[in-house]
Amino acid sequence: MKESDVVGKVFVDFYKGWIIAAPNTYALAYGFEADLLAVTKSGYSVEYEVKLTKSDFLNDGKKLTSYSKIPKYHKLEQGKGPNRFYYVLPKNMVEEHLIPSWAGIIYLDNKQLYVSRKAKLLHSKKTSDKVIERLERSIFHRFWFNYFLNK
Repeated sequence: MKESDVVGKVFVDFYKGWIIAAPNTYALAYGFEADLLAVTKSGYSVEYEVKLTKSDFLNDGKKLTSYSKIPKYHKLEQGKGPNRFYYVLPKNMVEEHLIPSWAGIIYLDNKQLYVSRKAKLLHSKKTSDKVIERLERSIFHRFWFNYFLNK
């Protein structure tokens, strides 16, 4: 499966509690692109990060923002990203002890997804209207861009 297929599967399997979701977005403006960012009915943001290779997973926590040079894991631990964060990865790709304790784990096994560990609440600040507006704009632009590209 490709990353986009996995993102689509996450959407189909988990969308029921969401008010909005967008793939490949910087809507949270914490310096990193989310493979999928959703906002729940209770107003919390949930990021789903798909990793299909071990090397991609191992490099993820080391990523730095271009403007502040703070590693991704530090930003998340400081509550400067989504309320909850999940890794979506093939079962048995990485040992669980390598996955941060605050990150949720969703395993992909035979094209099926299952939650192995629920993500911890990183902070309790509700998603702002500004972030929801950025998500809406992201979806709007992607829809029309794809519409005209695929004519």
